[in-house]
Amino acid sequence: GLKIEISKEVVSGAQEKSKEDSKEEKNKIADANTNPRCDLHRNKIKDFDTNPHSDLHKEANVKVLSMNSYVGKKLGVQNFVNYYRNRFSETRNFLQESPQLNNLISIGKIYGGGQGISIIGIVSNKRVTKNKNLLFEIEDLTGRIKVIVNQNKKEIYEKAEEIALDSIVGFKGSGNREIFFVNDIIFPDATIPERKKSNVEEYALFIGDLHFGSKLFLEDSFLKFIDYLNGKIPNTPEVENIKYLFIIGDVVTGVGNYPN
Repeated sequence: GLKIEISKEVVSGAQEKSKEDSKEEKNKIADANTNPRCDLHRNKIKDFDTNPHSDLHKEANVKVLSMNSYVGKKLGVQNFVNYYRNRFSETRNFLQESPQLNNLISIGKIYGGGQGISIIGIVSNKRVTKNKNLLFEIEDLTGRIKVIVNQNKKEIYEKAEEIALDSIVGFKGSGNREIFFVNDIIFPDATIPERKKSNVEEYALFIGDLHFGSKLFLEDSFLKFIDYLNGKIPNTPEVENIKYLFIIGDVVTGVGNYPN
């Protein structure tokens, strides 16, 4: 950090100069209001001279006690490796919570003809084979494997086309240590839990910013709203299902305005 010592004389002088500048600025603004040809801009702010060799800095009795400079750390290959490993681990933990990825195993533990298993990997390569199938190369922290999506599985194939390099995706299917045939693709999307529903259809109504007491308060509209809630407005059958009314704030205009 930067530590600066300023003498009391400088502080006192700066305060007096600030008062004089403020008085002079007010006089200029007054002249600008009466003289339309004046070039003074009311919103113009004086630029502060930051040049340490300027006369302003030479006159000020300021002594720099200490100044620390931060030297950035050079990034190497291992920094990027650690970044992708951490990114993979976090996304994998998220995907593991998906109920669709059953029998989940690591790539390095696939032996023989694994049936009905799931794997999670980061996509390092993607290409279309001569048979028009999509071939991926994916890896996790235990190994690498080739993953193939058959073009005849149209819905899955369309999902596979959206996968970009460096994506972390879950795959369901079967295969061995050399190649994995995909039956479904699971993306790390947020899962939406099933909502609990009532057998009775009821509505909740939310309103806010009434600003009651303001000169701009829409009294006629508010009274019409009250009639609506009381079922006095024709062709509004949904009113019968409104059971709750929430008023979110800014009900009155505020202190000093209400009731005047």
